[in-house]
Amino acid sequence: MGPEQGKQLELFELTQKSAPRPHHRDTLGRVLFQLRHDQLVLAAMAGVIGLTIIFASGVERGKQLARTERAILARQQTSPQTPQAERQVSAAAPAPMPAPTAIPAPAMKAATPAGPVPARKKEPAKAKAGKSRYAVQVVTFSQPQLAKKEMDRLRSKGERAFLVIRDGGRTMVYVGPFPSKDHAVEKVSTLKTKYRDCFVKTL
Repeated sequence: MGPEQGKQLELFELTQKSAPRPHHRDTLGRVLFQLRHDQLVLAAMAGVIGLTIIFASGVERGKQLARTERAILARQQTSPQTPQAERQVSAAAPAPMPAPTAIPAPAMKAATPAGPVPARKKEPAKAKAGKSRYAVQVVTFSQPQLAKKEMDRLRSKGERAFLVIRDGGRTMVYVGPFPSKDHAVEKVSTLKTKYRDCFVKTL
């Protein structure tokens, strides 16, 4: 081996000894990687725990809402009818028709309902009642107001109409009286066109 080759070997060995190995960079990289790995694991665990808490809260909230809804429905089913609903039902129900009131009066006594009757003077005098024993019973009403209207309508046509109130509240409209039965029968023939059930009545 020559002197030059020996110098080259010495320089190579010195160069290898002087160049330090990068051990600290490898160690720092491993530490950083380990820290990042731990952070990722912790973040994943925290996310799983958070999702579990949110899910559990949602389930519990849903159960509470379901229990509240069932309780409200149970109270509505068992609660009695409110006064407002009762008032609505009573208002919707039709009002009962008033029963016709009976007006007591002596039998066969000519009378009119409450209220003045201007055409009263057309009725025959009581002194002639003994001679005029026949009349035509035109129609019968259970309400005196309707009977009075029919009497007024007949009087407006020139008929001698009057009312007779029977026991039980029935009010009958008569035309007459007539001096004989023949006159009453003749009047029936003219009234049949309007009152098919009219007939001669003995007073």
